[in-house]
Amino acid sequence: MGRVTFSIILCSRNRGSRLDACLLAIRRIAYPKELWELVFVDNGSTDNTREVFDRVMSDGVIQAKYIYEALPGLSRARNAGMAAAHNDLFVFTDDDCYVREDILEKYCDIYSNSAVGFSGGQVRPYRESTAWLSMQTDDDAHYFYKGDVFPVGVIHGANMSCRRVAANG
Repeated sequence: MGRVTFSIILCSRNRGSRLDACLLAIRRIAYPKELWELVFVDNGSTDNTREVFDRVMSDGVIQAKYIYEALPGLSRARNAGMAAAHNDLFVFTDDDCYVREDILEKYCDIYSNSAVGFSGGQVRPYRESTAWLSMQTDDDAHYFYKGDVFPVGVIHGANMSCRRVAANG
């Protein structure tokens, strides 16, 4: 399949004081910059979220788009991000996460199988003291097919991905 293009969708609400680390981790992604974009959805923030985004992304090294979705709700924010995305593969993460540098390489490998429409990856705690939180630390691959129901906790929104066609039904 070769290299594919991705839209990373990151939704945030009033996390300006802690957003730098998340955005800096995204900047460190080791995947050709011309093959992905960041769609940042500000979900009605009333703090300095916009200023932090502008400052961290101001150099233009990463294709980054700022979207404002005034109506609160993560589903609304993610839908706004997908609508604004240019690419047909979406990768979602959360504003309190630090993605691995190889995240897009891993998803590229997964989507080399054209039958895959939806995928997820590990979500590990930043500090071992928070390991009691509900995280996905399983290294095993789980495959689900059209019409399958998968158990709660197998895929977390902090590290999930889908094709545009899967998101649209």
